[in-house]
Amino acid sequence: MFTGARERTKWILYSNGKVHEIHLRGRIAVGDPAIQQRLCLDGAGIAILPNWIALDNVRRKQLLRVLPEWTPASLELYVLYPTRLSMTPKLNAFLRFMDDVVPKS
Repeated sequence: MFTGARERTKWILYSNGKVHEIHLRGRIAVGDPAIQQRLCLDGAGIAILPNWIALDNVRRKQLLRVLPEWTPASLELYVLYPTRLSMTPKLNAFLRFMDDVVPKS
């Protein structure tokens, strides 16, 4: 788990209508899932990672899903941009990329 040593983190997991809270204290504080993934690959601990980030490593058996019958709460992802920019080619390409990479729930 990657949180500050003095900071406590609570994971809330769901399975078949059950809710379980796990209180954790870790050695490392990291908010970026890509860095969490790298730390997991390096053997530094466990993390809750989005499937779309971890899937390739799971398929290659570089990462192992712990507690597969339990799932964390889903997160919503929003892309915000000023309307005055309209739909520039760069923004359109980014939105298409995100649509391809991030799965729909």
